[in-house]
Amino acid sequence: MKRRTYYFLILVIILGLVTIRSVFKTDRREPGPPTIVRVLDGDTAVLDGGEEVRLLGIDTPELGEPFADSAAAFLAHLILRKDIRLQHDFRKRDSYGRLLAYVYIDDTLLANVVLVSEGLARVYLFPDDITNRPVIDRLIAAQRQALAANRGIWSVPVRPEDRYVGNRKTMRFHRPGCDGAVKIVPRNRIVFDTREAALYDGYSPCRTCRP
Repeated sequence: MKRRTYYFLILVIILGLVTIRSVFKTDRREPGPPTIVRVLDGDTAVLDGGEEVRLLGIDTPELGEPFADSAAAFLAHLILRKDIRLQHDFRKRDSYGRLLAYVYIDDTLLANVVLVSEGLARVYLFPDDITNRPVIDRLIAAQRQALAANRGIWSVPVRPEDRYVGNRKTMRFHRPGCDGAVKIVPRNRIVFDTREAALYDGYSPCRTCRP
């Protein structure tokens, strides 16, 4: 009789452990896709977990500059409260600790490219950190279309120069008299006849001389 009771207790314990395990297994859900809960500006947003995301490969106007508010509003319309997918490149975070990412909506629409195509962002490459050639090509193609249409930021007049000096290493271009242009070593120097030629090749304007 005692032996039967002993075996019965063992069976009850085993069944109890199996039930507990199944409950825990059911409760362990896979985390869902991240969601954007706040937009800080035209190229920076906040995830539901609190982390900031900097859209990679682009640069939008700073606060107070033409189209800065338009870029932020458009980004909010595009990604706010929506499930997204983040794709990282060579470097996952910047010096501020923000995630660097290409931001996809519905797994196909790339927010970085859409902003550029709307003339609300310019291509902003870092050759050592941005290596996804298909995405780079899409960004440059979008910028060419926006330039040709004189759309958004490309409608703002800029004082022209007779030539511009680019840096192959940094993918930035400068006015000829800019300190940044003077310091470019010969092997990295490239000269553009027009501002548009530099932009068509994916070079970004220097933030100091603002060509």
